[in-house]
Amino acid sequence: MATIKINGQTAPSNMLCLSDSYNILEYSGSVTGTNAEVRLNISSLTSGSPDYYLTILDETITSTAEVSNTTNKRFYVGTNASTAYYIARALRCCDSLNADWNIYNQNTQVILKAKTIGKKISAADITNNMNITPAITAGTSSALYGGMVNLRLSGDTGTVELQKNVVDNFTSFNISPTIASFAEPGKIKPFTTRLSTVDNTGAYTELMNGTTNYVTYGYVANNSEPYLATTPKILANMLNGSDIITYYTYTNVIPFTVLYSTGNTEYTWRMYNSRMTRIQSGTTSITGGVDKQMMDLQLTLPNGYFTSTFHVYIIYGQNTLMMDVIKPLTMADSHTRVYWRNEYGGISYFDFTGARSEANNVSLETYNKNFYDYYRTKDRAEKIPYSNGNEKEVTVKSHLMTKNARYIAESLINSKIVWLQRATIKDYILHKSIDVTEVDQNKGLFEITYTYTYSL
Repeated sequence: MATIKINGQTAPSNMLCLSDSYNILEYSGSVTGTNAEVRLNISSLTSGSPDYYLTILDETITSTAEVSNTTNKRFYVGTNASTAYYIARALRCCDSLNADWNIYNQNTQVILKAKTIGKKISAADITNNMNITPAITAGTSSALYGGMVNLRLSGDTGTVELQKNVVDNFTSFNISPTIASFAEPGKIKPFTTRLSTVDNTGAYTELMNGTTNYVTYGYVANNSEPYLATTPKILANMLNGSDIITYYTYTNVIPFTVLYSTGNTEYTWRMYNSRMTRIQSGTTSITGGVDKQMMDLQLTLPNGYFTSTFHVYIIYGQNTLMMDVIKPLTMADSHTRVYWRNEYGGISYFDFTGARSEANNVSLETYNKNFYDYYRTKDRAEKIPYSNGNEKEVTVKSHLMTKNARYIAESLINSKIVWLQRATIKDYILHKSIDVTEVDQNKGLFEITYTYTYSL
């Protein structure tokens, strides 16, 4: 009975895979059989004769009259038992034989036992001038041995078929590159899995026919899950081990992403003051959702209560997004909000309210002028600009915060999709570096320094 697993789950459906995580399909079949065996009985050989040979599967060993010359594919003839030892040693020097057969001597016998089932050998494959008649035990194997496992993955953009030969009970496929080609940032895309076998008699068996799972842009950071169930949830990583990850906001506008599920058409939000007393709450309806759809939402908290708010909770489906409000709200004339697609493909952001510096870096390529022109004109230039690239580099710092600053930094630096929002325009940026520094060891306060460049 065959067993099929994706990411360790038996025949799953409705699994949400992440494009930059490891996605492995495992097939456990029922390849059974016995190993072929060859026994060569050594007897009545004349000691000192240099004329003996033995050929097995086109590999030939020869005898030598001197025991000191028994290297590589040469064997010495002595007593029957010692000759068996030297023959076995010479056969092990034959690379193709040693790769496929376990070779050893047992008293006056030389024994070759196939390392895998299905290996075939006949008397015609063995020739010698030593009057040795091989005793051959034929190996057996089930029909699946030497057959094929066929895996077909289909998404919106096409179909990819993968195949592997079956030589053992276990075969696996790394499907990450294939399903990543179906994925799109900010979306959940379905893909179907079909798996079948063709045995060595040509018989075709279909084992998994059209099972549907899903894929989105995502990665593993902060001990995040390598896959998700398609149940209603906020698409952000809430835990790193036993530590609860707390996010931050500097304004009352909070974007977030949910995995929408039919029947879960609203989310709840709550605002708390410094004494963890609820000062305002509400429920917001979600409109236009499609089952198993990623939806980017935006919550605007009541501004009149926000100045007194220290903690914000957003509840949807199975989890709660917790955010601390950066205080004081007047600490910065302006702030830099950096957005990114996080571990689960949802929108995360961080408001950098500390110092900000900008630099324009120029990369210049030049070519040499014709040196004959050096004295012909009054313009004494040897090098002329060929092209120059202007790269804007920005460094921003965070406010002081507790140790979960490390988790926010890791999530950000591992993302490949990072941007700034300017009105209705997204300015995509590229990572340069990110540092998390403990600024006060006695109080456990941390600061993030993030450097990026514009990708324009």
